[in-house]
Amino acid sequence: QWLFDCAVHGELFPVEPYVVAPLAGLVLTVTGLSSELRLLVCRLARQYGAVYTPALHKSMTSHLLACHPEGEKFSKSIEWGMKVVNPKWFFDCVVTRTWLDESAYLVLGRTPTDTSLTAPAPSAGQPNTD
Repeated sequence: QWLFDCAVHGELFPVEPYVVAPLAGLVLTVTGLSSELRLLVCRLARQYGAVYTPALHKSMTSHLLACHPEGEKFSKSIEWGMKVVNPKWFFDCVVTRTWLDESAYLVLGRTPTDTSLTAPAPSAGQPNTD
């Protein structure tokens, strides 16, 4: 679309409005996170094109962020065939600005080897919204 608009109007337009957000299409909820991390996930989800919902929805939620394989949201997510990933997946997606393969981050009835959660540091050029 960007190339077409530039050609039709005979000028270069800024590319930013034409870029698809890296997490567009992701609808996520969380379980077992502190309220601080939950708020951070909510803010970053919006910033990177994802949708955060506090409740698990069978027909809408695509991913559950969970540190441990336990709880009602975890059980229902597995039953409904959703991807259950360690929150590190989400933060790594934010840091790399891309939708990473979830397979290394899946939480499947076992405790993930890396349950450390740290907020990503803003990279060069990334606005700090604090």
